[in-house]
Amino acid sequence: MKQKSKTKFIPLLVVMAILIIIVSLSVSYRLSKRTFLNIGNISGNTAGNLYNKGIFCEFDNKVFFSNSYDQGDLYVMNPDGTHILKLFDDTVSYINAAGKYIYYSRNNLNEDNIGEIFRGNLFGVYRIDQTGKNLFNLSKETCGVVSLGNNQVFYQKYDTETALTLKSISIDGVTKKDLENSAINPSCIVNGTMYYNNVVDNYNLMAMDIETGSTSLVYEGTCWNPIYDDNYIYFMDIENNYTLSRINLTTLEKQNLTSERIDTYNLYGEYIYYQINDATDPSLCRMKKDGTETEIILNGNFCNINVTSEYVYFNRFGYDTPIFRMKTSGEIEVSRFDEAADAIKTN
Repeated sequence: MKQKSKTKFIPLLVVMAILIIIVSLSVSYRLSKRTFLNIGNISGNTAGNLYNKGIFCEFDNKVFFSNSYDQGDLYVMNPDGTHILKLFDDTVSYINAAGKYIYYSRNNLNEDNIGEIFRGNLFGVYRIDQTGKNLFNLSKETCGVVSLGNNQVFYQKYDTETALTLKSISIDGVTKKDLENSAINPSCIVNGTMYYNNVVDNYNLMAMDIETGSTSLVYEGTCWNPIYDDNYIYFMDIENNYTLSRINLTTLEKQNLTSERIDTYNLYGEYIYYQINDATDPSLCRMKKDGTETEIILNGNFCNINVTSEYVYFNRFGYDTPIFRMKTSGEIEVSRFDEAADAIKTN
């Protein structure tokens, strides 16, 4: 009798185990499809990085980057450049990261994803887990700058009829909005406010509440690529030949920081990093944020100045490789980021 009861008990255990597996798989599937929202005011990357294609993005002690040695595929590493791993085969730019996800723009062909041609997925805004899994398409539109603010992704949509317009989509892909019928750059989002320059007529500095969509005038002046930092707005001063200036948001007093025209800039910590536009003597430089202690980093034309907590990364103009880097503080010492190339062989 005991053997008979044990025989009946074994199938019951098997049935229970199968039910547990089915329930676990069902829960895992639902969790994989659920969108985890951000809490509070969130920005996905720094404005300075996004003005420079957003090819590096630091979040939660990780640096996500577009590895130009590997077709711009998505990689991750420690801030000190160690433990480089490939996350996903996709050509990425304008990388944003917050909460559980990475957001980016896909705008280039990648031979690893050539099959996407037949599905019409060559372009668009995408979301992926920070583990490199569960890719989710937010928009298949051809886009420019992509910037995360709270639980919305703001992006420039491009088409042949209207050129660039500003749109947004919720991070779950449900709510899409047409915001502005002009090429507003959404890179600078700080504490729920988007700072941008009017591109229609006067280039004044404007502010948009990203939750309500309401806009207000901040400063009358010809601003380009504004960056907020410690109650200052830095910008390229159009009416003064694109020299670099800043305004104090409390007093609205303007301070000129350079006498030279610049092509691009970024800032972090004590320094501003910027490229001087000069037909005969161009150079990549750094200076203190008040415009003092100017130093030449390298002579020549450079671009894509991206900054993390430990390094400044950049390229020679017209070339995606090699990637150069230098420490964000201390003496100027430029080296090549060849570890990004070496990582391809180990992934």
